[in-house]
Amino acid sequence: MLLEDLIVNPARPASIGISLSRIKQRHQLLLQDQPAIEQLWIRMTDIEEVLQMEIRSYYRWSWI
Repeated sequence: MLLEDLIVNPARPASIGISLSRIKQRHQLLLQDQPAIEQLWIRMTDIEEVLQMEIRSYYRWSWI
């Protein structure tokens, strides 16, 4: 998933959305190389940039 796939609804500025249509368009171009999407990964830094805020402090991180 790319940064430009993440969107913010002005009515819910503290939430993010995913533009599945952009992912679908890009994936159709690569269909020969990757026949199926199995997982979507979102980087925390991308979420922070889209929301324009530091959100890591809201979550407890632990390493197993």
